[in-house]
Amino acid sequence: MRLTAFLFTALLTTLPATPLTAQEQSNVLVPPQLRVQLVADLEHQQLDDVMSLFTTDATWVDSNAHSFSGGPAIRSMLADLFAHKSLHVQLTLTNQRLNGEPYTPSALQEFGTYLDAIQAKNKASISRECGLFHFTYTRNPEGGWLISRAEWTTRPCPAVPVAASR
Repeated sequence: MRLTAFLFTALLTTLPATPLTAQEQSNVLVPPQLRVQLVADLEHQQLDDVMSLFTTDATWVDSNAHSFSGGPAIRSMLADLFAHKSLHVQLTLTNQRLNGEPYTPSALQEFGTYLDAIQAKNKASISRECGLFHFTYTRNPEGGWLISRAEWTTRPCPAVPVAASR
């Protein structure tokens, strides 16, 4: 029995790894990686990559409480946003909660704060938006997790420290 287990382990470790496609890679991401990838893709305005992180029936609720349900609606909203604005997003995780069985959760929720520096593409000024985010992740049938709901709620931004004058 030990020899069989050893040979099986040796076989697995010597098989050549097949490179994953971009979609396959997004399918095996865990929520912290998804959150980091979402921020990078939003900042680089990679619409297809952003969409690959969401379930096909996902919901995005923006900071004005407008709800966009399903991939086509989210894609359209983001395409319009990317056409007019550039983003720099900072997310700070404050809490996580699992739904379902401890070892096989059906969903995971993340809560935190965000700071978004938004620049209109035809203007030099940058506006700030701050608030709370709430992401819900569901199991991807192909492995890993996908975002099924992203909700943003606006709150007042913290005061920006004024540089000391000399």
